[in-house]
Formats: sequence, C-alpha cells, structure tokens
Amino acid sequence: MKSTKWLVSLAGVLICSSNIAFADFTWNGFLTVGGGIADPDEGETLEGYEDTFTFQEDSVLGLQASSELSDKVTATVQVLAKGSREFEPEISWANISYNVNDDLMVRVGRYQMPLYLYSDYLKVSYAYHWISPPSDVYVDVASSQNGINVVYDKSFSFADVTAEFYYGSDDADLSGTGGTDLVTEWRKQWGLVGTMAFDWVTVRLSYNPVHLTVDGYGNVPLPAPLNNIDGLRAVLNSLPVGLVGTGASQVADDLAYEDDKLIYGSAALKLEPGNFLFVTEFTDLDYKSGPGADGNTWYVSGGYRFGDWMVHLTHSESDQDAADLSSKIPLIPTVTDGLIAAVDGVTGFYEIEKETDSLGVRWNFSPGVAFKAEYADTEVTDNPSRSGKVLRFAIDAVF
Repeated sequence: MKSTKWLVSLAGVLICSSNIAFADFTWNGFLTVGGGIADPDEGETLEGYEDTFTFQEDSVLGLQASSELSDKVTATVQVLAKGSREFEPEISWANISYNVNDDLMVRVGRYQMPLYLYSDYLKVSYAYHWISPPSDVYVDVASSQNGINVVYDKSFSFADVTAEFYYGSDDADLSGTGGTDLVTEWRKQWGLVGTMAFDWVTVRLSYNPVHLTVDGYGNVPLPAPLNNIDGLRAVLNSLPVGLVGTGASQVADDLAYEDDKLIYGSAALKLEPGNFLFVTEFTDLDYKSGPGADGNTWYVSGGYRFGDWMVHLTHSESDQDAADLSSKIPLIPTVTDGLIAAVDGVTGFYEIEKETDSLGVRWNFSPGVAFKAEYADTEVTDNPSRSGKVLRFAIDAVF
C-alpha cells in the first residue's frame, strides 16, 4: 500500500512536470536496494532486521529536480522514500537558493542540516564506503529543517574553505514510539560549521544549539498509580514546599520536556592518502534542562582501496548519561523515595552505553553502481535486546 502511494505521488510529479516540459530542469536520483539478517541476543529484531532475510530496512529511493530560474536563482526539490518508513514519500528538500557571487550562496526553504561530516549526501549511500554511516553517531531525527542556510565556499592557495550558518525549525512525528504519539518540535535551531580541506586532509567543526519540545510526552505511560509522566508531575507539584523545598516542583518542570535547550557539537577528521582512507568523527550533546541524557558518540573507520574494491573496518561508541534530576528531591522515607525511583526510571530510559564493530566491503562493478556488504557486532550494556549481530548487503546507484 505504501509503495503504491509512492508511485502515485511520483506519477503526479511527472504529470505536473509535463506541463512545463520545456523548462530548464535537471533531474538526479539515487537508489539503494538493501537487505539483511540479524541474530539478536534477545528479542525478535535488531537494527530493523529479523532472524530471516528481509529486503526493506536499508532501501531508499530519492529523486531531485532543480531549475535555474535565473543566472543567480535556483529552485530545488527532493522527494525521498525510505523502506524503514514503509516507503512513505516525504519532501526532504524544497528550497530556493541565491548565488550572491561565486563564493557566497543563500538558501531558504527546506534543506539538509549540516550536523555531520556526511550530512550533505546522508541518504546517498553511493557517496561513502558504508551502507549507512554508524548509527551510534548518525541519529536519523530531524535531519532536515525549514529555515535559512548561508554557505561561503572559497578555494585559497593553501586550502578549500567552507563556512556555514543556518537557522530554522522543524517538527518530527514519532507516533507509536513506546506506544505513545509524540511530536518533537525543534525551535531556535541554528548552527555554525567550518570545514577546511587541503590535499588529502579534511577537518570539520560544528556548533549547534536548539530548543526542544516533545509534544505528548506527558502521556508516556508509567506504572499505576502514577499512570503517566503527567501523573508523576502532578504528584511532585502537590508536595508541600515546607516539607521538600522547591526541588520537587523544579523536577516537575524539567519532566515537561518543554522548550529545553541543548547544545550539539561535533568534530571530524578525514585522511585519504593514496589508496588509504581514515575517518573519525566525535559528537557531544549537552542538555541544559529537561530529562534528556548528556553524552558523546564517536567512531573511527579505516579502509583500503584496490582497483574497484575497498575493504573497511569501523568501531563506534555511544555513551549517554542519564540526567540527574532526582537529586533535587530530598529523600524522605515513605514520602519521596518512591517518587525518586520513578524519576530515575524516566531519566534512565535515555541512558545508553553501546559499542559496534563492523567489517565491510565495497565493489564498484559498474559506473555509478556499487555493491556493498557489511557484518556488524553490537553490544549494549544492560540491554541484550539491542545487542547482537547483523549481516547486511546493498546495491547503490546514482543516476
């Protein structure tokens, strides 16, 4: 059914485009057909895969159309359909760019946020050596946003330099997560990104503050008699200030997950001397308020090319520490001890310690087409249902 909706949407685009067939349109596309099998330590799935081969999780189809409206103005639209979302079509790009000069471009509309080293072509699997970048680092939430993006790109004698600024907002529907309909609202989201590339060395830094609200978070279920997070907040707010001070009400405010500020930063280094590839990326997440977990993620990957083949190894880690909200509530036996345990249970949901090792191979067997295979072993501390092994393969094409 979802695939049919995608085809109908695509047909609609083509029919509409026939009315302007003589306009200056440039069409590009990319396709990944992927599949895999998992061996989870516990549970039925791991990274979206089951214990029998399935052919959907890594499959992606993207079509992009751009038109030069003048020598300085270009309109671009990109439609994306991912197997992991049952091929529901979505508009990932829809923007108008203005080239101020050869070095400066201003873009408004919907665009890919430059959070990571590979953000500009995050869904184009053909553009990098993995089937997909390490999921311990690359989180597929709110990867696009609506706003303004300013890009300065200039070649100097010593290096190619790119500087970016962006500002905007976006909503991401997480309906069904944990049995609750949730919508993440990203506001006041801006960032500064700097990249330098010289010879076979690329260095990248980024700084990205944002305000986050999770609509529907109060409905996340908890055991009776609290029933949900709003129930926990109501009990915390009902405690007498003379008994517990203001700490309980402060925790209740933090659990609202409303307009919480967080800062996301990253650093990356890529080396490509000859046939060798070395790339590493580090991210740091700092919640200034709210129940979200602070922490960092990183990966290191190395590979060697020989002819049309490449072999690569990758190690990645994610270490997220639960927010220490309950320490604001004084421990009073039979009065607050149960509430403290409930708060720790809520914040502990975001705590994770995860490591993944993977071995992969890529074969460019035809122009614009590549075959990839990867074997990954993931271990999540204290959560066997997210640990185990996955074997994946994919065919990538750009056209």
